[in-house]
Amino acid sequence: LVSIVDLALSLPLQPAPPPPGDEELVRAAKALSWACRRAQVPEAQLRSRFVGWLADPASDLTTEVAACCEQLGLESSVASIVGCGLDALGGRFAALLPSWQLPSARSR
Repeated sequence: LVSIVDLALSLPLQPAPPPPGDEELVRAAKALSWACRRAQVPEAQLRSRFVGWLADPASDLTTEVAACCEQLGLESSVASIVGCGLDALGGRFAALLPSWQLPSARSR
């Protein structure tokens, strides 16, 4: 019984796993931006979602990012990297996202 209590109390003291490397973050950000372009999701909408998730303390970044990436047809590995990047870097992760514009309705 004591060892279970010790384990339960020591888990929060364990260091967090290291965040993904810069190359992984950049690849995931590019994959996310291309998926948004294919799905006709405006850049401002994605960045606004990031801000909303980061500003809401009750928001579960892992769940929100996984749902977003699933809607865009991205692999769960990309969602995991994006979630870790947002969690570790906060709003600075958005600086890794390449900028994109959607074609106007007239040109489609």
